[in-house]
Amino acid sequence: MTRWRSGPVFLEPALAGFDYAMTLDTDSYFPGPLGEDPFEVLHAQGLAAMFPHLGRESASVVVNFMHYFLLYCRLQKLDPRRTRMLAALIEKNYKWYQQCLMLDIEILRLDWFRGPVYQDFFRYMDSVGGFWIHRWGNNPVRTFAVTLLLEDKDVRTAFLPYAHQDFCSCGAGRACQWISEKEEYTCDEKSEPAAIAMEELAEGLLDLQPGTEDGRPVSSGVYAGGWSDPQGAVGSDFKIDASYISPNVSIANSIEHATRKYGVRILISQTVAQCCTKEMASKMRLIDKVTIKGSLVPLELYCLDLDFKRLQVEDRPELPITWNSRYRFKSRHAMEMRKNHLWADEFSKAHILKKDPHFQEMRTPYTDPFLQKFNMGYQNYAQGEWQVARNLLIQTHTMLRDKDGPSEALLRFMEKPHQFKAPEAWRGVHALEDPW
Repeated sequence: MTRWRSGPVFLEPALAGFDYAMTLDTDSYFPGPLGEDPFEVLHAQGLAAMFPHLGRESASVVVNFMHYFLLYCRLQKLDPRRTRMLAALIEKNYKWYQQCLMLDIEILRLDWFRGPVYQDFFRYMDSVGGFWIHRWGNNPVRTFAVTLLLEDKDVRTAFLPYAHQDFCSCGAGRACQWISEKEEYTCDEKSEPAAIAMEELAEGLLDLQPGTEDGRPVSSGVYAGGWSDPQGAVGSDFKIDASYISPNVSIANSIEHATRKYGVRILISQTVAQCCTKEMASKMRLIDKVTIKGSLVPLELYCLDLDFKRLQVEDRPELPITWNSRYRFKSRHAMEMRKNHLWADEFSKAHILKKDPHFQEMRTPYTDPFLQKFNMGYQNYAQGEWQVARNLLIQTHTMLRDKDGPSEALLRFMEKPHQFKAPEAWRGVHALEDPW
C-alpha cells in the first residue's frame, strides 16, 4: 500500500480524468465546516500541493532512506538543501530528524505528480528495494520529492479544520474541543467558518526540528538523569549521516552491563537517585560506589528490589469487540490520557510502589531485617572492615528465595584477588571496569 501510494496511484486510470485530488484516511474527519473549497484555493494560488498535517515519521520505516536520497541528488547533480523546505528538513551535516508530510490528508494538483519528474524520483527509490527491505512509508517519499523537485512557492502548509486520531486543528487561532460523548474532536460551533490560512512549508517543517547552533545539532545525551553536551561526531568524512554522542552514552552503557555483575534487573546511578523525591529514593538500595570511564567523579549505584517471579500471568478473556479505526482511536486517546496522568508533577511514583498490589507482592521478600543486615554489611565493606562485611553479606546472600545478586557481587570482589583484606589505599571506591 505505501509503495502504491508513493507513485503508482497517480497513474491509475480512475484518476486520469481529474485535475485535483484530496486524500483522507478512513479515520480522518473535519471537526468543523470549511470556510473555503481547498481545490479552489489550490487552483487560485497556482500551487502544486497543500499539506494540513505535518509530523515525524517513525525511525523504523526510514532506515537508510537518507543515504539513497543523497545518492539520488548526486546522480541528478542537485543540491540536497537547495530549497528552504529542504534546509528545514536536513541539517548542514545531512542529519534528518524524520520530519514528514503526513499523508492522512493531502490536497494535490495531479498533473505534476503523474509527470516525469516526480515519477522518476519514485522509480529510483523503488529500484533500491527500500519498500520491501526496510518497509519505507509513503510519507518520506512524498516529503523529499516535493521539497527537492518543487520550488518553495509551489507548496504550502494549510490550516483548516481537520482531525485524525490524536491530531486536531481547527485552523489558525482556533482551538479544538474533545467531546467525550461522541469520542471525537470538534471546533467551536459559534464561530464562523474560517478561510484557509497558509504558510510556507519550510516554516512548518522547521518547527519540528530540534534547535540548532552554527549548523550543528545542540542535542543532549542523558544517562541515568545526567545531561551533557555532545562530545563529537561518530564516523568519518565518508559517513554522511553523522551522529553525535556524549561521554554519558558510554557511562549508561557501562551501568547497563553492570546489571549482570550485580545480578539485578534495575541498576540506578547516584545522579538519578538525587533527582528523585526522598520517598522514592528510600525505596532504592545502595549496593556499591564505583568509578566509571567517562565520569569525573565516583558514582554510587543503587538497585530497585523487585522479584517479578512472584507474579502470576493473568489469563484475561478477549474483549468482546471488533477492532476498527474507532476503537483504535479510543484506545490511543485513553493511553495518551493515562500517560499524561503518570507524567504529571503531582503524581507520586513512590505511591505506586507502596499501594499497588503487584509491586507490593514483588517487594515482599525484601524485608526490613534483610535490608538492615545488608546495609550493615555494605557499611563495613565501604569502611574497610571486610571480615565483618563478609560475615554479614554471607547471611544476606541466602536470605531470599533466590541468591541476592549484590551480596554475591561484593563477596566476589572482596575475595578475588583480595582474600577479604581491604587494600591499604581503600576508600570505599573501586573501578567498575576491573575484572572481578
